[in-house]
Amino acid sequence: MKEKRSYLFLLLLSLLFIQLSIAQEKQLLKHKHLWNTAIGDIQIKEKWFFNSEVHVRFTDACSEFQQYLFIPGIKYNYKPHISFSSGFTYFKNLPHGEVPLPIAQSEITLWQQTTLKHKTHQFSFFHRLRMEERFTQKLITGENGDTWIDGRVYNNRFRYRCLVNRPITKSKKVYLMSFNEIWLNIPSKSLEVSLNQNLFYLGTYYKFRNGVRLGIGGMHQYLNRGKTLAESNLMLSFLCLYKIGKGN
Repeated sequence: MKEKRSYLFLLLLSLLFIQLSIAQEKQLLKHKHLWNTAIGDIQIKEKWFFNSEVHVRFTDACSEFQQYLFIPGIKYNYKPHISFSSGFTYFKNLPHGEVPLPIAQSEITLWQQTTLKHKTHQFSFFHRLRMEERFTQKLITGENGDTWIDGRVYNNRFRYRCLVNRPITKSKKVYLMSFNEIWLNIPSKSLEVSLNQNLFYLGTYYKFRNGVRLGIGGMHQYLNRGKTLAESNLMLSFLCLYKIGKGN
């Protein structure tokens, strides 16, 4: 087990070095955001769930919207430690930051994911692997500086998240939670294989009897914006998790 932990630590450390080396070659923009997230499971049948995520994000000391996302899906619990899910994401990115988009841009994404779970002592591990088919609005800027939308561009992306949590009180109501998620662009006619972004989270949450968990934490995001730009962003994150059904 110690050997496995060492391999995991070396993997995360190597990803961090890759991220830093890439960032050094680009103009690095830095922002501070507030991200609010609600994630829920509603049981339909014994092994079937409707799940949804709503993300509302602000920037510039909460003075303006940054992004919002709506992510519905269906989950099937194949076994206690394996589940399969599929759904779509609607993502709206608004002009913000030091080098903003000229106009708002939306993306519609279809996705399929597998989640694997295991437990070691008081630590619970969740490994989420997700494939995405992305349809992003294509922005065109004319010679006069006007920008318009010219259809959508199709690309694929792979995401891997490793999440771990553990109780930090005897009552097992307060938990410590952390995850790292890497997002990789898959090669296509319009994209080369590359690191799209990396998210790191560290926070805590309180577990209520009715299945609701409320949490707060800090996040760091490395965001690759092409050949010359990248972002290194810090976020304060508020989280609400809920489950409606048996065993909540």
